[in-house]
Amino acid sequence: MKDKKYDEEGCSSIIIRFENVQNELLLEFDDISSSQIAHTLNLNRKDMLYLRIDGMKDTLTGTIYSFKPTLTEETRFEGVEQLRPGATYEILIHDVREDYVAQLVEKEITQVKELFEACANDNGILNIDKLMDYYDDQCIKTCKRYELKLQQVIKKSPENEEYHKNRYTSKCQQAKEKAETYKDRYKELGGGNPITYKTFLAHSAMIILSEKRQKQHFKRVISTTCVTPTSPSTIELKATT
Repeated sequence: MKDKKYDEEGCSSIIIRFENVQNELLLEFDDISSSQIAHTLNLNRKDMLYLRIDGMKDTLTGTIYSFKPTLTEETRFEGVEQLRPGATYEILIHDVREDYVAQLVEKEITQVKELFEACANDNGILNIDKLMDYYDDQCIKTCKRYELKLQQVIKKSPENEEYHKNRYTSKCQQAKEKAETYKDRYKELGGGNPITYKTFLAHSAMIILSEKRQKQHFKRVISTTCVTPTSPSTIELKATT
């Protein structure tokens, strides 16, 4: 590979390397995201599922540049001006599965275990189809419960029927979207490999912690309007609202 410092438009670049793969990364912006690193090294979403890019090391000077966490699983480095154009950097990647699980509270671990046992085959391996059906069933039950409550509310307040119907429709749609979100996140476990409880727990922990980060961010945003919402201390992997 040609080790060039600048492309035709004058944009500086570096060489990034992970294991036996290396490629050129153009420094087009003021920061570098972990998704840019993964794309440059041809690492797909499944490759990076439980890996976190923590930083990169200058292979000549040994200087380490740390990436910061974001609201998602992505990390980001802000300080491109510190890098040496044309230099080679070793990407520092950390397996976060044990870290994720260690951050769960007992209630969350118990719930994940119950969900796994409800959707596992007799051999102790997750049946992904059962898991998808579980979220579909939960969504149907939630909407039926909302519908029953809607009828009760309309009887007490018929003059506001339209308002209550719109509210029911919104809540039911939220339940459907939440169920689809969980299904999409768990579909990432597919690929033919047996899904054990340990794998399921780590993946569930990733989902739970991601939701916690988003809730904490939302709480900070809301606090700027002088409203203090009450947030649950745990996240439940249910398709209910």
